[in-house]
Amino acid sequence: MTALMQHSAAEPSASRVARLVRRTGSSLALVVFAMVIPLLPGVDSATGDGVRVLLLMTAALALTPASDLASSSVRSALERSLFAKSTN
Repeated sequence: MTALMQHSAAEPSASRVARLVRRTGSSLALVVFAMVIPLLPGVDSATGDGVRVLLLMTAALALTPASDLASSSVRSALERSLFAKSTN
């Protein structure tokens, strides 16, 4: 193992940063929108709070290494529970 590692090049820090941005960029955008959307005119507090929770949970799911099937089923359950409460 040591002989293999001697001849391997270190990963450049630029690619680490690019990979980190790709991994967290969508979650950061969702968090920003979660904070901004409830403040928009015409959005009532119940809808704004529901959208905020949905976007924050989606951002958290985007950061987890779950499979697409698992995250889509969690998202659909979250959407059903949030929007069922807001329509009643």
